[in-house]
Amino acid sequence: MAELAAQLHRQVSGRSARATTPLGLAAEAGERDAAVVLFSAGGRNPDTRLAARAARLAGFRPVVVVSCRSSSDLPPALLRHVDIAVQTPSPKDGFLATSSVIAMAVGIVRAFGFEMPTELKFESDMAREPLRERTVVVGGALQRAAMVDLDTRLAETGLSTSQTADLRNFAHGRHVGLVRNSDMTTVVVFSDPSSEALAGRTVEILPDSTDVRRLHSPHAFPASAVELFGHSMHIVGATGSAQGVDPARPGVARFGRELYRLSAGKSVPLARLGPVERKLAAAGLHRGHSDKARRRLQEWLAAIQDVPIAGLVLDYDGTCSATDRRHEGLGPEVGAKLRDLFEQGLPIAFASGRGESLVQDTQEWIPQEYWATTWVGLYNGAQMKTLDEPPEDEIPANPALEKAFERLEAEAPELEFSVKLRPNQVSVRSEREYSGIQLLPSVSAILKRSPNLDLKVIASGHSVDIVLPSTSKAAVVDRLRRCGLHEVMAIGDQGQRDGNDYELLASTPWSLSVDRVSADLSRCWNLEDGPEAGPRLLLRYLNKLRPGSSGWRFQWRGR
Repeated sequence: MAELAAQLHRQVSGRSARATTPLGLAAEAGERDAAVVLFSAGGRNPDTRLAARAARLAGFRPVVVVSCRSSSDLPPALLRHVDIAVQTPSPKDGFLATSSVIAMAVGIVRAFGFEMPTELKFESDMAREPLRERTVVVGGALQRAAMVDLDTRLAETGLSTSQTADLRNFAHGRHVGLVRNSDMTTVVVFSDPSSEALAGRTVEILPDSTDVRRLHSPHAFPASAVELFGHSMHIVGATGSAQGVDPARPGVARFGRELYRLSAGKSVPLARLGPVERKLAAAGLHRGHSDKARRRLQEWLAAIQDVPIAGLVLDYDGTCSATDRRHEGLGPEVGAKLRDLFEQGLPIAFASGRGESLVQDTQEWIPQEYWATTWVGLYNGAQMKTLDEPPEDEIPANPALEKAFERLEAEAPELEFSVKLRPNQVSVRSEREYSGIQLLPSVSAILKRSPNLDLKVIASGHSVDIVLPSTSKAAVVDRLRRCGLHEVMAIGDQGQRDGNDYELLASTPWSLSVDRVSADLSRCWNLEDGPEAGPRLLLRYLNKLRPGSSGWRFQWRGR
């Protein structure tokens, strides 16, 4: 399933994807903007939990599990590290996954937007005769998943010793091994229309005495992959029958059950995505620069302990509230902590891409006595006001923003996004739930057409905003400074270049991110050394603020 999903992802998105094992995943460093999808029929094996935890600690996002169980039936120890649980219902499997493989394969193919034929033929005349002692599994590039399937079934049952090779890799020396063991070897050749000609010519060249099984699907990939899974299952079934073995119930030794249930979690060191690794990734630097970045981090942590923080500026969506739950309001823990800070006298301001909806949301939980002194920077700082000020009269949109709106609206149906024009900005959101970072290249390219529209394009976790060049969330920090609050701490989630918190978190050396960081080693640090992000990490930051006689102090000692 992992091989099939990786192939589909590469074909559809044009981006890299690879299949690996839970132990392989646990040993690898995380990748920015990369997801992990786990395939497990039941989700109860300790290796599945290991993979989910390793993915979370390494910074992969989202972490998805595809299983045959509903999320309510999955172990809480697994769900703790999972963002999305997808169910592909199927009948219960025996020792070898059969029904679950077909159910997951069909689900994956449809999820990537492909249609399935109304009927697939799983049985083949070539799959009815048993395999010999050795099996060479050969196929085209798009048959990789089926080749892995057969190799795995043969290895797990011990019915035949197998090795895999694509059609041309087979030509580079594997034929010598075939000749030496021809009387005990079967060559299984998988093909579909994309590889049929090459597979046919390859088989024609083989000696007539070679035991060859051509397992062909007339359907194009990826439907062919699903049909070839069926052929793989049937040829293993035929081989098992000839040897008096039921592949669904081959008999498992006691030590085998103990091996299966063995938990490797405490034995495997898991890579964590920490502050230094995040900075190196943002700067495009390799790990050889780790010592320098670690030294700068320690210098920053030592310096901020002595700084009397006079005020706090917070991004809202993605920082105070989770991006995917921004319409549900503030979480109770974060809301309670922020109210506590207000009551203890810490000036807090907000900078957001939202408009008046931010005022309405914050008024629901901030006590009214603090409204007159609470500044909000709406539309990414284009409009500054306190919470007690009434909404401003509607003003005409800037002409440059109107032109940007017209261009983007013309492209919206093709690129599947929605566009909204406001007086101070244009907002673009994907109808397919793409993040702002994914939308950014398309939006920027459209605005750079001649004549170039001299506007600023910034990404949030859920949208892209187009604003005037002078607009910046840093205006909120400047406002607090004009109020006499000189040492200001700022916290956001999109601190990377072109992120909508980039300028906010660059405007003060005492800035933190709950997600993405800039390349600047003097500020915009994400101090988390594990999976926490968004509001939960914000809460940890806020809990490290302590009131003092000359201002608030931030003291971070990790967990």
